[in-house]
Amino acid sequence: MHRALTIPELVHKILYEAAHRGTQLKLALTCRAFYEPAMDLVWSLQYELINLVKCLPRDLWRVSGSGTTLTLREPTRPTTPQDWERFDFYARRVRSLRHDHPLSRVISEKLFRWLFSSRPTHQLLPKLSVLRWTKDMADTYYDAIAMLYGPRLSILVIGSGRYGFISSHTISPALLQLHQRAPNIQVLQVLMPDVGFSMPIHIEFFTPLQKLTTLRLGATLPVNFDVLAKLSVMPHLREVDIVVVHNSQVPPDLSHHNLIDVPLSSTQTDNPGLALQHTNGCEHRRRPFITGEESDPREEGQQPITVASFRRFCDFHNLQRVEFLTEMCITLDDDTLKEMAMAWPQLQQLELKSIAEYPWRTPTATTLEGVAHVARYCPLLSKFTIDVNTTSTDISSHARPGGGHCNRTLQKIAFGQSSALGSPAKIAAFLFAIFPNLQRINMGDETRLGESWRPVEEMVHVLRIASQWPKPSGELTPQLEAL
Repeated sequence: MHRALTIPELVHKILYEAAHRGTQLKLALTCRAFYEPAMDLVWSLQYELINLVKCLPRDLWRVSGSGTTLTLREPTRPTTPQDWERFDFYARRVRSLRHDHPLSRVISEKLFRWLFSSRPTHQLLPKLSVLRWTKDMADTYYDAIAMLYGPRLSILVIGSGRYGFISSHTISPALLQLHQRAPNIQVLQVLMPDVGFSMPIHIEFFTPLQKLTTLRLGATLPVNFDVLAKLSVMPHLREVDIVVVHNSQVPPDLSHHNLIDVPLSSTQTDNPGLALQHTNGCEHRRRPFITGEESDPREEGQQPITVASFRRFCDFHNLQRVEFLTEMCITLDDDTLKEMAMAWPQLQQLELKSIAEYPWRTPTATTLEGVAHVARYCPLLSKFTIDVNTTSTDISSHARPGGGHCNRTLQKIAFGQSSALGSPAKIAAFLFAIFPNLQRINMGDETRLGESWRPVEEMVHVLRIASQWPKPSGELTPQLEAL
């Protein structure tokens, strides 16, 4: 054996370059230096537990039916340590287990439970770090899934396909054992079919998972309304995708100031829904949508989204992206926009989009003064969409818009369904002062509303060119004047 093959990094590099499992297996049988690392790679990812079961003595299992199911032989006999030697030899190499292939063989429920009950104190896959269990199986399989959890488990995807019949009642016991059996879990995704619920998934299932960075709950999985406050205390959480569903009629007087309640109270349906995608660190998206066959989108569009709908989100100071899409009109004022901007200093994307039919019964209260707050307090912002009222836009020779503060990152901005009302020159001067590198406004919008911003965009372009003219040699630059 060449001395180079005693270098573990080089051996692993060769095996990774081989890629194909067949080639890796051949390398394992060619040289002792390759055997252990090659076998680790060959067995690292397993679909189902079929291959491992086949490592057990044949008198313990058999193939039944049309050859698609492995079942336990009856009557079963007590096993010995020797029966499990070959099984454990390969099981300790499994890092990722996927139970989601629709065409693969399956293990009968009795055999599946027997694998754990035969050695109740033994961890079946001691180095398992990724577990994806989403194949539509009988509910009883999920009772034993927790036996696969271990301290090395970092990624868990559990649930059912879109048209499956797994209920939240079935999954809840498996989730309850996570913090005890897999305290180091970092990514958790729960998939649920678009069918009814038997019980809610409480956020308390997840708050003990202090190392959790990503939490995604399926599209129709109900959670409690106080999720934001509870999730905000999780130290490492960076990405959350949750759905909040409220099953009772909410009075339309917007009397609730809780973030979750207010958007729901703007609906006319018996089963309003608010979809939240939210992050405490790197990403936050919030997409409310209205469900219900008797709802009229035109009526819903006249209901306002106000400051109360956003205030709770201001507790999350590390947000980088906020996207809000609704059929309701968004009527934020300048002070609200300032509060949001000051709460999100790392914001890179802010899109507040309303598809409510114009004219709104309650017009937006946001002006360019509010936009100036965003330019001041969000210096990293590069994508911005908001409806504004530019009617009263004015500039003065004594003070720069925004108090002289500006955002040099943003190059494109969209103003939704709002027209450029008032003086195009004043609007352009205001925007150029707070976004000196602005190049496009309502890009790609060829409608009448979009065309109303063309003169503003052209004037911003002229101002930007003029600002780049070289200064006369005898004239000091602003930087030198400051000295």
